[in-house]
This record gives sequence, structure tokens and C-alpha cells, in this order.
Amino acid sequence: MGDEVREGVFAHAAVAFVQRDLETLLRLVCDDVELTLAGSSPISGAHRGPEAVARVVMQLGRYVTCTAEPIRFAHGSDRMTAHRDVMIVGLKHRVGMTLHLTFSFDRSDKIRAVVIEPSDPGLFDHVIGTELAEHDPKPVRIPELIHEPEPADPSDTAHRATTGRSRRNI
Repeated sequence: MGDEVREGVFAHAAVAFVQRDLETLLRLVCDDVELTLAGSSPISGAHRGPEAVARVVMQLGRYVTCTAEPIRFAHGSDRMTAHRDVMIVGLKHRVGMTLHLTFSFDRSDKIRAVVIEPSDPGLFDHVIGTELAEHDPKPVRIPELIHEPEPADPSDTAHRATTGRSRRNI
């Protein structure tokens, strides 16, 4: 795969991230995608599979705002690193830093793995951790990826339609 193709995949992913277009993001990744977020914030660590990766990306989207600065790319064998200047924004914080995003690709040009490393990991962890703890205690819900089991009782469907709740949850 050429450098231009990889940069194009990144551009599509970046636009989808900004627009919170989960469907496009999921089309760009492998079924066994892995995202690793460096650091010690509550969302740091390795996240495997489209649902886990989507949850982290959507959570990051609450706090990460891209700047107008040009993106810098470095290319290697099956990898590409994008150096992206961002603002980490919350109710108590607004700080600028660079995110180093290293992508690995499979043979079909899909993203196989992403490693995100903030230029200031301590500050990143502090801001994200504080915002999550104080202002955003609920996990990100991704309704498109959550499949509810079919009700065993056919009358439960009618009950759910009128009340929004299952009889089993009453």
C-alpha cells in the first residue's frame, strides 16, 4: 500500500471522528482491530474489537478537538504515524498537545491496529481522568452495536413498545 493510500485512510477516519460518524469508522477497521491508548487514564490500555474501539473513540471525541495545524506523517513498512495537534477540552481544562497516532494496516488497506500516544501523557491522563470522574461518570453507550435479546414472551414486545421497558425489568 502506498503512502498516499494510508494518508487517505487516515483522512477518512479523521473526518469520521470529527463528525462522530461511527458507521464510516467501523468500515475502515478490521474485525479484530486493536486500539492502544498509552497512559493511565480510565480509558487507557488495549481495546480489542470494533465495539470496544468505537466506545473509546467516541469517548475521546467528547474531549479531543483537532486544531487547524497541518498533520505530519511518517511512513514505515506496514505502519504510518500521524502527528496531530489537538486541544483536550473539558469543563475545567483546555490544553494543547500533539497526539502521535501509529496505524498498522492489513493487506486490504483496513486499519489493523492503532496506538495513540499523547505528547504529554501525564497532562492527558489528568484531564481525561478528571473529566470522566467529575463530569462524565456514565460509560459511552453505542446503540448501533448493542444488540438486545429478543423477548421470550410475545406480549413483552407490546409492553416494551408502550412503556419502553421490558416486563422482565419491572
